[in-house]
Amino acid sequence: MKQRLLLSLAMLVTGLAATAAGPARADVFVPLIRVTCVPEAKYAEIETIGIYNIDVGPALNAQGFRLLSDVAKAPVTCNLPQGAVKIEVLHYVPPRLEGMCSQVEYANLRVSLGGREVAFAQETHGGCSDFLHHDIRISEYGVEHCVLTFPDAEMAAKTGSKEVPTTCETLRLL
Repeated sequence: MKQRLLLSLAMLVTGLAATAAGPARADVFVPLIRVTCVPEAKYAEIETIGIYNIDVGPALNAQGFRLLSDVAKAPVTCNLPQGAVKIEVLHYVPPRLEGMCSQVEYANLRVSLGGREVAFAQETHGGCSDFLHHDIRISEYGVEHCVLTFPDAEMAAKTGSKEVPTTCETLRLL
């Protein structure tokens, strides 16, 4: 009888502790676009980045980070001496509530300089099975667009060294 009472008490305490801790939740992947604009150096950089469990507020906005959904609503511009840079999201797919990989949010990204498309990022952050990191750099000499492909988002979040497939394209502006 004493053991049964102790077991019941232990189960009650465990249940209360679990309830007090709040509901369990999975890690939330937040797709971001970081825009760095330095007119004095005739330089801009656009990166697609995914970070887990982060709130994007004024501190991150001050560092050039934007939510993918925010850029989908309003393009980001940067004025360089060689022309205006416009970063716009095309074909935005918001997270959904049903289906496998339904929480995956992605889009295509077009970067133009002086009204001319100079880079196009297909699937800004990847999809259900992989993670893409686009890095687009604009200087007075040209545009370089590199894409790193991680086999899955979990690998992209891990630390340490591991080689991943990377492709780069360069567009000369001279």
